[in-house]
Amino acid sequence: MALRGIRVYGSSSSTQNSSEYSVLLEATLNEKYILCQSGGMDEISKELANLLKSGGSYQMILDGFASLGILQLGAGDDYLVLITGVLSVGQIYTSDIFKISNVKFVSLIRRENEPSDQRIVELQRFLSSGNFYFSNSTAREKTFDLTVSSQRKQTSEQMEDDFRFFWNRNLSFPLERFGIDPNDWIVRCLCGSVLIRTIYLGHRTAKIVLISRLSFEHVGTRFNVRGINDDGNVANFVETEQIVTFDKQECSFLQIRGSIPLFWEQPGINVGAHTVKMKPLELSLVALEKHFIQLKRVYGKILVVNLLGSKKGEFALSTAFQSALKSSSHFDVKIVSFDYHAEVKQSKENLRFLVKQISSFFDENDFFYLDDGIVLRRQHGVIRTNCLDNLDRTNSVQTLIGIRALFNQLTCLGVEKFKSNIILRCEELVRDMWQKNGDQCSLIYAGTGALEGKSKLRDASRSIVRTIQNNLMDSSKQEAFDLILYGHLLADFNFLLPTFTNAQIWKLFVEREKEFCVQIPLKIFCGTWNVNGGKNLNNVAFKGGNLLNSWIFPENLFNKEALNYDLIAIGFEEIVDLNTNNLVKASTTNQRIWRDGLKQTIEIWQKK
Repeated sequence: MALRGIRVYGSSSSTQNSSEYSVLLEATLNEKYILCQSGGMDEISKELANLLKSGGSYQMILDGFASLGILQLGAGDDYLVLITGVLSVGQIYTSDIFKISNVKFVSLIRRENEPSDQRIVELQRFLSSGNFYFSNSTAREKTFDLTVSSQRKQTSEQMEDDFRFFWNRNLSFPLERFGIDPNDWIVRCLCGSVLIRTIYLGHRTAKIVLISRLSFEHVGTRFNVRGINDDGNVANFVETEQIVTFDKQECSFLQIRGSIPLFWEQPGINVGAHTVKMKPLELSLVALEKHFIQLKRVYGKILVVNLLGSKKGEFALSTAFQSALKSSSHFDVKIVSFDYHAEVKQSKENLRFLVKQISSFFDENDFFYLDDGIVLRRQHGVIRTNCLDNLDRTNSVQTLIGIRALFNQLTCLGVEKFKSNIILRCEELVRDMWQKNGDQCSLIYAGTGALEGKSKLRDASRSIVRTIQNNLMDSSKQEAFDLILYGHLLADFNFLLPTFTNAQIWKLFVEREKEFCVQIPLKIFCGTWNVNGGKNLNNVAFKGGNLLNSWIFPENLFNKEALNYDLIAIGFEEIVDLNTNNLVKASTTNQRIWRDGLKQTIEIWQKK
């Protein structure tokens, strides 16, 4: 177990005054040190660190395997997030892979045995729940990055930073602000699942690795976060990578899952059948466009496998999704609809029909293949699978796709030549890995393992637990999600005066206005223009050859000094024809023309 240990020392002063308390951090492997004091931090030399320790002014507080970074809760309230418990998952190349089983939060501004903030307690429980993983190696540059797929690491795609699965990135920023390289002090952490199995082929070994990466871009628990957000990110978006390594060869195959990319929710007490509520379809179109643009940029071609059923809510959602996709610009994205419950209820053999429908896309888009550091094949497209929750049905279908990919991977690596039954053995192994992977993904999003349909008693038990979890415990879990991702940004909102502030406070503010405000004269041009859906800058309103600048800078009325504005504010009305379709779907052509016209007018004036 090669771990870069982190050791924490606190100043021995008994005072609780944060300005006098300091913390010394030691990275035991690379012998680097950070001194944290008075809200700041700096790397110091080994000699100075030894001098501080030998002087008796510092006492060791805690030892940890590694650090996730520094959590900032607000004005100077900083905590070091230290990994104090791990479980070994296995090894990929020279990197050890670990599951986090326990973390501790160490205050950098005061000495305290345990954090008193309940939010910290909830976050500690969340990070110690077995959903987080990291890799480690004695050589930093050789550490296997769990947060990025093999193809993006080995090809030119790595030039575009991909932080979607780097969950503790926010915790690295405090180090960067003080000029400290975070890579010397933190490990990259993913939320999801990592499974590693070894196959023995005589005196040689092959490894099968299954990694599921949950994106943090629109993350949350099952009934708190659904559908899509304005940026085109969907809930429960998971990238699953199936890797097979043998000698110096590596094959990798990617699949993705994610919530239906529309604005929808399931409000209220969630027991039994859950009512699906959607916003008007027109409001989702722009976000859906963004979503598929992002997917194509990262993965190439997209095939959608839609497993929603014929129940009232699911059917309406499925129909809306298909309609929205058809009316988008992504006409090349094919959608395969398969009512999983209805088809499998008749016979599980019906899943073969689904596999047949996606086989041509599967074969055309290949997988990633690396031999001795040389990229020989690339995956050019990805299958995006969804049901309502993207859990049980999705996992079942992704398992089938993964099994099919496994055969191609083993054949490419030449593994099947060693033993006659090796393919069947690997299939059984991978099927079990996918089941465990599904349980892990389900635990994060729904609070229980996946419903497999094999045991009615177990599935009923898990359904009951899900109901309790979703209605009673998800809110605190959602707060933990938000805290690790947003930290002090979430806390900063608390410093804003609420709308229900006592009237006496507002009265005092007004009475002492001169103490808080400085008056500075500004020249402001403010105008509105109803352009009636037009885009002609030389509108009929300006007959006689006058241009846009005659309106904003009327030199015949004022001298040049009076027209040197500090601020220009212009509101346009009816920049597009007023109808529901245009308000949501309209192109930005008119907006762009007016923007460029205004910009040109201002630039010409400034040159005078």
